[in-house]
Amino acid sequence: MASSVRPLPSLRGTDHAAPSCAFCYALAILHRLRHTRGVNFLAHLYLADPTPASMIGNLLPDLVPGPLNRGVQAQLRTGVDSRLHTVGHRGEHRGGSPGLDPGVLAGAINHKRVDAFTDTHPVFARSRARLRPRHGRYSAILTDMFYDHVLAKHWNRYHDQPLDEFIDRAYTAMSEHTHLMPEPMAAITGRMIEQDWLRSYSTADGMRRILTMMSVRFSERLARSVELEHAVEDLQRHGDDFTDDFHEFFPELTDYVRRVKSQAGTERLVH
Repeated sequence: MASSVRPLPSLRGTDHAAPSCAFCYALAILHRLRHTRGVNFLAHLYLADPTPASMIGNLLPDLVPGPLNRGVQAQLRTGVDSRLHTVGHRGEHRGGSPGLDPGVLAGAINHKRVDAFTDTHPVFARSRARLRPRHGRYSAILTDMFYDHVLAKHWNRYHDQPLDEFIDRAYTAMSEHTHLMPEPMAAITGRMIEQDWLRSYSTADGMRRILTMMSVRFSERLARSVELEHAVEDLQRHGDDFTDDFHEFFPELTDYVRRVKSQAGTERLVH
């Protein structure tokens, strides 16, 4: 199917509280429940430029607290390359601290644009509608995760580097460049590497493990039972439909990322 050319979507502001180190994955997603988007770490890393700064920046909006996110969003709206302060453990700005690395900021901007494009895409809406009757407010999060599952399973269709090597490269970029991260993000990416979140996407058992962990944490924080692990049944029942949706959607997304970079005068092929 030929990719249609869609107008550049508008960008939305987001605001997150800083997750603690424990149960980092579940907490990061819990904070996203305020909005329509979930987390799809593998896809965001795929869409990054192959540099540590870009990889970190493309994860940053999901993994940092509100004050820094508002600063990134302001730059998206105005196009001004003003420098941002780093963020302390309590989310406060620390005057006089160095700003975000330009490559990290560019990656964060790319992440925001990818989210906005996805929010407005009819194929993503179709996938989400498949989950909404059973999973309601969690349907966007689950769709993001299911898309990462499909990407992991069909990785060789989209990337020349084997998935294990790509994940190792991403983990190395994070572990060796924590100086490019706000402090809360460094704690979370450390847990990401320790628990090997990215490889968990590739199997149903891995998805069930993540969803079970999320459910436990959501249940504790929301004071009611949440059982997202049952969504694996939807993934297995409608696996072909989610796979078809992803293969229709993802080439349009990668084309969009290339087009935005070209319009900005910073064209780099996505791999």
